[in-house]
Amino acid sequence: MSPRFLHAADIHLGNRQYGSRQRYYDFADTFSHLVDTATEQNVDSVLLAGDIFHRHAVAPETLLQATKQLTRLKQAGIGCYVIEGNHDRPISRRRMSWLQYLADSDLLVLLSAPLIDGAFLLDPWTPETRRGCWIDLADGRRLVGAGYAGANTRRLARRLTDLLAGLPPATHTTLMLHCGIQGTLFSDYPGSISERDLDSLGKHVDYVALGHVHRPFCRNDWMYNPGSTETVSAMEAEWADRGYWIVDVADHSHQATKVRSQRRPFLRLFHRVDSFSSPESLYRSLSELAGEQAMQVRPGSRPAVHLSLTGDLQFDRSLLDLDHLQEVISQPLDALLCQVRDTSEYLVADLLSDARLDRDEMERRVLLHLASRDANRRPSADAWADLTIELKQMALAQADPELIIGELAAYAEREGLVPHSPSIADVAPC
Repeated sequence: MSPRFLHAADIHLGNRQYGSRQRYYDFADTFSHLVDTATEQNVDSVLLAGDIFHRHAVAPETLLQATKQLTRLKQAGIGCYVIEGNHDRPISRRRMSWLQYLADSDLLVLLSAPLIDGAFLLDPWTPETRRGCWIDLADGRRLVGAGYAGANTRRLARRLTDLLAGLPPATHTTLMLHCGIQGTLFSDYPGSISERDLDSLGKHVDYVALGHVHRPFCRNDWMYNPGSTETVSAMEAEWADRGYWIVDVADHSHQATKVRSQRRPFLRLFHRVDSFSSPESLYRSLSELAGEQAMQVRPGSRPAVHLSLTGDLQFDRSLLDLDHLQEVISQPLDALLCQVRDTSEYLVADLLSDARLDRDEMERRVLLHLASRDANRRPSADAWADLTIELKQMALAQADPELIIGELAAYAEREGLVPHSPSIADVAPC
């Protein structure tokens, strides 16, 4: 049988997303499904291209999750080859990482090229030291791996080219890197290099197994990035084909097949608030949105939901009950959780762009604008602005508090806001 391996990255075990205990277990479940796939697909090895853990300080329960699944791979006779991602690295270079601990426990092979005194150490992996940058497998394949190098990634690529040029040829060479490729997501993504920086490796490498960027991609049937196995951030919900590659090897060629990872559904919703004059009308619209989304979600899957409110809010923000809003969204979807991000705005800054306005006119424009944002106050926005300015001037002039209260009460009665005129005793603190 031809060699076959599974390539994955960015597992992020230990991520307690949004503080949810269940989301913490979701990341472990997804890793368990990955091991299931590896055994079902009869792969001979699993390649994990960094960020197995979410944080460098790994909790005992998280370490147990990793140990359990790595033990399953070992018992199935499947080799596991790993590189460190930026999340896996210890705080200090003098400390051992948890991946090094797992390597010393004979649960994985850790490939690394540490930067020591300004130079990358590119030694072969040996069973005695359980350290090294490259390893030749029994079937003639070669695996080369280097962990996250950040700003030194370009230098690392040049050094790996020199290394591979001096080694005897292998039947198939795979290079594992934890870095981004410019143009695939963000051109300035930390630890990214250009495709040109890897061109010199093309003569020596048949398959580049990437991690770090959570968006999946394949370039020139040569560079492969599987994406994150779970949804680490709401933005990733748009990339439905995240998962892992199953790769069949034949000498210097290969056939890669994408497998979508099993993970909890994650909905990223956006809703503009401009057209709603009250919280109740917004709640009704969100309930309808949730009902529509519920028809597209598998029953019983309990999705995680991230809702962004955008646009210009038309009523007082203090009237918006976020707890009730979360319930309105969660109930039709039977959601595990609903995270709300309120990015709606009051566009006051635009009112102040005219340099010809004096301070008093700027102040009045802002007050008019704020009063107009609430649909209930909009018809009397001028009166609200005038009243606010009048009360401010009285306060600055140190007017008797009873007079200020009386002015406010008179306006409230004219507008039908209160049934009687309050006195200072009604509003003074105890």
